Amino acid sequence: MIFKLKILFFFLVIFVTKNYAQNLVPVPQFEKTDTLICAPPTITGIIIDVPPWFEYYSADYYNVCDTSNYWGVPQNIIGYQEAHSARGYIGLYAYYQTVFSREYIEVQLTSPLITSQTYYVQFYVSLADTMQYAIENLGALFTDTLFDPFPAPTFTWVTGIPQIENAAGNMLNDKNNWVAVNGAFVANGGEQYITIGNFRDDASTVKQYFGGTTINTLGAYYYIEDVYVGTTPPPVSVQENEQDTHNIKLYPNPNNGVMTLECNLLDTENGKLTIYDITGKLIRTYSLATGTKKVTIDVQLLEAGIYLYDVIVNGKKSRTNKMTIMK
Repeated sequence: MIFKLKILFFFLVIFVTKNYAQNLVPVPQFEKTDTLICAPPTITGIIIDVPPWFEYYSADYYNVCDTSNYWGVPQNIIGYQEAHSARGYIGLYAYYQTVFSREYIEVQLTSPLITSQTYYVQFYVSLADTMQYAIENLGALFTDTLFDPFPAPTFTWVTGIPQIENAAGNMLNDKNNWVAVNGAFVANGGEQYITIGNFRDDASTVKQYFGGTTINTLGAYYYIEDVYVGTTPPPVSVQENEQDTHNIKLYPNPNNGVMTLECNLLDTENGKLTIYDITGKLIRTYSLATGTKKVTIDVQLLEAGIYLYDVIVNGKKSRTNKMTIMK
């Protein structure tokens, strides 16, 4: 009897776990290792090619297998960002200042949504380093049939009202970290496509301007990864860089060149903080004494911009991330 109860419990755990974690989005992390995407790219860019996902108006695909620094991860032509949880991510324009521009990605769900069922939705975004604008209004639209925001023959923009949209007042301006856009809605039933992008026109898009001089960066371009749709809340996602054992925190970030590094070094451990520019050139190195808990870092002489940093403890890299200096 005890043996039978153990078997029953085992299968019950598998059933509950499987249903809790069920994601209706195929290829949610945009994983692709096809050699075609890793071929030497051209300056014109690589259109998204991660079946069954497809794009409208030239969204881009980035993967660690590309080593040209055009479409790679973490370094690419538009900025620097580690993948959120896998090897690749998508990039798209959600706004452009001088001309109307929208890019979208879309995929068919693994099964249609059920009438009156509540669905939870989440995807992660990070604003590309070189962008001069950020917006609030990224969202997810669910439709029964294929949604084409630029239908032929006129290719005039046709918008929809997304069931999920980033919360008002939550400007998506973080260039250092991945930020979750999430929400829940009750399905009408039959929805089987999800489209991600900005569904507002320019006038109703809430924007933030950072400044800059390069015409090619006069917009809001976002990396996107880890898309989830399911009947239960999405599992908590922790970036690999956050999983260090030394409780490392660098704040404020962005900063004006003065920041605080917190870490929990043991009495037998010592380390160092190394700072690099966006090209990977070493800029500064700071020693962390044995047992360091908190130290002030002053790099006010550095120019404003995006920098990378490593915290190395006893010769092993414990954390890698970005920091932004604003003046």
